Amino acid sequence: MAVDDANGHLYWGEGWTWDQPVELHRSDLDGSNHVLLRDLTGTGINIVRRIELDAANDRLYFTDDNKVFRTALDGTDLTVLVDPAGNLGSTFDIDFENGQIYYIDRNGNLYRSPLSDPSNETPLPAFGPVRFLEVDGGNGHVYFGANSRSTITRADLDGSNQQRVGYLGDDTRDVVFDAASNKLYYTSQTGYQEGKIRAIDLSGGLPVEYSDGHEVVV
Repeated sequence: MAVDDANGHLYWGEGWTWDQPVELHRSDLDGSNHVLLRDLTGTGINIVRRIELDAANDRLYFTDDNKVFRTALDGTDLTVLVDPAGNLGSTFDIDFENGQIYYIDRNGNLYRSPLSDPSNETPLPAFGPVRFLEVDGGNGHVYFGANSRSTITRADLDGSNQQRVGYLGDDTRDVVFDAASNKLYYTSQTGYQEGKIRAIDLSGGLPVEYSDGHEVVV
């Protein structure tokens, strides 16, 4: 799901089982004015994941776990943006400020490409296999890590100056960086943290877990 606060819209995908059509949808923030933007049946796309929104340039990005696609905000102009040889590892992020897309192939290799020429990919050094990433273009950083250990590494946008900044837990997924608080929010897919939302302050300190609206140090 993606939120367009400026224009008051939500964007999301539906359909991931064999008997459901795969679709792109939009509504107002309160769920009203629901619009089916595009039925993706017949396109080869069987799921919609990780929607990224560039409302200023009328662009919407998403993955089907194999490729990264781009459409206009009304669902037209469907284009394959990234088609890695090893297949996408379901994770990508876009640095709109610097015009770059970062993504992971299914072997856990990390790449960066310019949005203006996505075929011009550059492999970035990373202790892998990488399983999650988050880009902070404003501060010039990319965060990434591997599920097996879920250590989080911060690097410059070109992959240089790598520094381990924390250990997140078992099989970390869905990492989101909040620049205002300097925190990484994350969930875990397996293990004792399964289904929990946690955060780690990159300035230091222990992770906290969110439970019933409260922060609990863990």
